[in-house]
Amino acid sequence: MHRQELHSKILNYKTISFDLFDTLIERCFYTPSDLFFYIESIENAPGFASARILVEKNFYNQKKNSDYVRYEVTYDEIYTLIDKKYQYLKQKELHHESNAITATQAGRDLFWHAFNHGKEIIITSDTYHDELFIQRLINNLGYTGYKHLLVSSAKNKTKRNGNLFNLVSDLVQHDRSEVLHIGDNLHADVAIPQTFGFHCAPYVEPSRSNYITQGRRYRKQFDPTYLDANSRAKRSILMALSSRYPLEIQQKGFWDSIGFYFAGPMIVDFVQWIIDYANDINADHVMFLARDGHFLEQAFSELAFTPKHTYYPLTRAVVQQLESDECKRAEFLDHVKALGLDKQKILMVDVGSVNFSAQTFLSGIGLNIHGAYWIVGGHNKNLSYRTYFEETASIDEESDIFRASGIVELFMSAPLPPIIGVSCSNGVFEPIHQTELNNHELLRIEILKSVEKGFNAFLALYQEKAGRTQPRFGAKEIIHWTNLLLHTPTTKEKNYLRKVYHASNDQHNHYSKQFKFLDFDLFKQFHSLMKEIINVR
Repeated sequence: MHRQELHSKILNYKTISFDLFDTLIERCFYTPSDLFFYIESIENAPGFASARILVEKNFYNQKKNSDYVRYEVTYDEIYTLIDKKYQYLKQKELHHESNAITATQAGRDLFWHAFNHGKEIIITSDTYHDELFIQRLINNLGYTGYKHLLVSSAKNKTKRNGNLFNLVSDLVQHDRSEVLHIGDNLHADVAIPQTFGFHCAPYVEPSRSNYITQGRRYRKQFDPTYLDANSRAKRSILMALSSRYPLEIQQKGFWDSIGFYFAGPMIVDFVQWIIDYANDINADHVMFLARDGHFLEQAFSELAFTPKHTYYPLTRAVVQQLESDECKRAEFLDHVKALGLDKQKILMVDVGSVNFSAQTFLSGIGLNIHGAYWIVGGHNKNLSYRTYFEETASIDEESDIFRASGIVELFMSAPLPPIIGVSCSNGVFEPIHQTELNNHELLRIEILKSVEKGFNAFLALYQEKAGRTQPRFGAKEIIHWTNLLLHTPTTKEKNYLRKVYHASNDQHNHYSKQFKFLDFDLFKQFHSLMKEIINVR
């Protein structure tokens, strides 16, 4: 049932009963138990996830043979039954659980709609957490003013068995037909309460997307044969975020979607690595170079409180101009001195480099420069730099295909024409953009405008849903994630990707296909088919 329908429906009842998890609140994990894999990874507790899951499973199996019927295990019981080597994680789990939970947009909207119209509100939950923990949690998330909170572990009654709804019946002072229960589970929130005479309204966010979870992509994400706790937790967060794709972005188009699903995670994680790097070296300033730094600087301004940062038009063409024009170089030096950059430790951010031209130039004019790159094509022992790829991944078949695709070059660019030089006026340096653009560059700019919308939607969702956990995925997981597109593109995706061209020289007058591997793929398929035909003959 859609949210607007529920708005009208709520007005017809005296009491509104809300389910809690996945209705009013949600975790930033694709499945609830993936929280345990996250804890196992971040707390370095090998085997914790399996042990934690097994304790609950064993409890529900054993309760059937008990004289005293227990409908719900409690949190204290779980940590009494679990292996002693994990008992130190009891408070840590609560901490991580709290950080992983946020209010749902729809839940908050429906809750306050009911409250503002004077409805009696009851919150029900099947959970092992105690009532005080849940009460503090939902109050901190803005849910106040409800009349009753019914938690299964405290009452030893559950929604799934139905006896928790007996308590709801006892609490309301009017006929059951004037109670509306809203929840996401078709059994516990619809079928069961209906047997008690309550009206029910199943609700699932219409924006939930199955783009990543369908078919081969889902199986590739959670192949248990090689997935450790660290990878499972990271992929679970990426899956959860991708499934919450905003409806307004879904309806815009292909490149908006690609910006959300793939450019967003790639850019955000690279920026989180940049933030860690800046903090590690106590950088005073972060300098993002155009055009690669366009989206990166946007993400940095949202995710980092310090240090200060700027966006500079230091492309290869601009560096060549400053190196060959002594007057321009002097003006640039005066400019950086006026900003005090000559006395600061600067982290310079560029996506990639072969000859380190920008960093070499900046170091050459006396700046204290440290480089932050996604990847580099060589090494320079005279410069201080790190690469995201080398620190968080390894060269293998998967990463090699990813690097060859050129997708980083596409995502980490700007929806603006190429920069061919700079002008200086009153100490301010402004980029000079190429004015004559061919159709390939015009299309590329339009693509990046759409990618930017999707990327910004992901950035906002990441901050809202995963902001307190601040996950670091690393290049290995980002490569694997992006290869869900590159390795298994649909016919529609291939058609869009084949239209993308990029300038293959500094003068931006020669363009070639960005995703050449798609043509290699066609060749391989043709070659494989011919072999089959020959073998049949």
